[in-house]
Amino acid sequence: MPENTYVIRHPSAYMHLAPDVRSEASDELLYGAVLRKVSSKSQNGFFRCETSYGYSGYVCERYLSDLNEKTGEKTYIVTAPECDLLCEPVYKYRPIMTLSRGSLLRSDAAFDGDSRFYKVAHGNNCCYVRSDAIKPYSEISSVKQSESARLRKRICDVALSYTGTQYRWAGKSAFGIDCSGLCFMAYYICGLPLWRDASFDRRYVYEIDREEIAEADLIYFKGHVAMYIGGGEFVHASASRGKVEIGSIDEDSIYYRHDLAKKIMCFARSNLL
Repeated sequence: MPENTYVIRHPSAYMHLAPDVRSEASDELLYGAVLRKVSSKSQNGFFRCETSYGYSGYVCERYLSDLNEKTGEKTYIVTAPECDLLCEPVYKYRPIMTLSRGSLLRSDAAFDGDSRFYKVAHGNNCCYVRSDAIKPYSEISSVKQSESARLRKRICDVALSYTGTQYRWAGKSAFGIDCSGLCFMAYYICGLPLWRDASFDRRYVYEIDREEIAEADLIYFKGHVAMYIGGGEFVHASASRGKVEIGSIDEDSIYYRHDLAKKIMCFARSNLL
């Protein structure tokens, strides 16, 4: 790993627009998120950092730990809504912390999905998580056409698993999530990169016609983004409704909202799909 590379060792940490906890939050960083320090000196206990997907802002110094990546370690992602990090492979002790879906863990142990618990690293310590709460993780660089439909469904299923989750500005967890956070996490958990913002970004997506739209494609509104799930419907984190819910671009649907329909900017597809 390059110099000045750090990792989040807390269940959640926020990135801010200014070096002040009271400033606007721009992103929620989940456990295991890798960051690069942009600034060498702290400001009010904050460092300017950049995520692996290019988002930059200020992160409180106390949430940053040295990565200390070991040879042979592999990365795993939490796929359950919540996952307790345990000091022993039994349930009778108080959890060290509770991790959200999308948190990243590392381990050099052989993964056995049939075992109840799996040993993972927490800093220099060994801890345990439920084996059925995680899966091996790697980023997908290309998708075969024969696998596209199945992957699209997986992405939609992940997005729909957040249905009912409260809206939270800059959030990316089951405790609260915003519109771009929802789309980002659905793609991220499935191994695909996506820009973590409600703005159209050609590094990750390209524009398509409305007639071409398919599952897991994106709908960009003015200041908002949603994921198409088929049948004229989409799933989105709605600030006005305060939660993740279903919407529709079909005027005859009970989920249709005229206020959103008139703000549609474009339809888009991942560069990998």
